[in-house]
Order: sequence, then structure tokens, then C-alpha cells
Amino acid sequence: DQSDTTFFRNKIILITGSSKGIGFSLAKKLSRFDCVLVIHGRNKTRLEQAQKQLSGNKARIDFISADLSDSSNIDILFEKIIENHGKIDILVNNVISRHGNKKLSEKKFEDWKKEMDVNVNSIFYLTQKTVEYMSSKDYPCKIINISSILAKHRDTSVNLSLIHISEPTRQEAI
Repeated sequence: DQSDTTFFRNKIILITGSSKGIGFSLAKKLSRFDCVLVIHGRNKTRLEQAQKQLSGNKARIDFISADLSDSSNIDILFEKIIENHGKIDILVNNVISRHGNKKLSEKKFEDWKKEMDVNVNSIFYLTQKTVEYMSSKDYPCKIINISSILAKHRDTSVNLSLIHISEPTRQEAI
């Protein structure tokens, strides 16, 4: 569709958690447009493989490896994108982390904290940094939060993280 082609032209799109799964599938779909896709994950080897698989289409594919459970890595991720591209037009928060037992009553507190750092705190912090930066440049950006319905029904901490991030993001869009 021509309107899709125009919409994505020259856009900088960051997709967190995109070396596999839903994020990779989305990157694959978007790679056919004339945009810059910045894919993200923790595993550099997997990101290199994803970059190779996505290359050959219209999009330019960059990747950044970072563990988003640490806010200093979020700062580095954001700074690299701004340094290399000057903006983020579309931020797709797709990252998800699962550690230890799925049952809340059997989950270790450290596993819970790690999940919350990735599943809630990283989304909050990266979204906040993106909105603040793009607003300061008087340039609109789109924020998309992706989750899986399977996570909602199977994993207590992931379910709670979805609740914590969905409403504040919705309110920001108003």
C-alpha cells in the first residue's frame, strides 16, 4: 500500500526485544519499508543473525545489544540511537524477561526484581527518555507497547508488569 510506504519513509524505528519472537516478526514485516530499523536484544550473536536475515529488503538494519535490567544500559542504548540517527520516530517496547518460577508463591525475590526491571522499569525509562527528547525537539513520536496474551494468563509477574505499563502509556497519549 502506497500510504504505508510513505508513512515509514526515513523513520527511525527502535524495536526492543527483536532478535527473536514477536519483535523479530515485526522487524521482518517493517524491513520491506524504506526506514531504519534498530533491533535490540541481549545476545549479540543472535542480533547479528537477525540483521543478516532482515538485510536485503528496503530497510537499513542496525542493532544494539543491551541488558535493559540496568538503567545505565538504557542510557547507552538511547544515546547510541540519538548519536547515530538523531531521533526515534517509533519506539516499540517489546522486551520481556522471565526468570525463575512462574508461580508467584514460588518465585525468588531476585527473579521478581529482574523481571520488573525489564518488564516495567525499562519500558517506563526508555519511553520517558524518548518522549522528553522528542518533545524538546518539538517532534512527534509514536510509542507502541507489545505484549502476549499468553504471558497474561501464564505468568503472574508478567501480567502485573503489563498492568503497570499500559495505563500510564495510554494517559501519555491523551
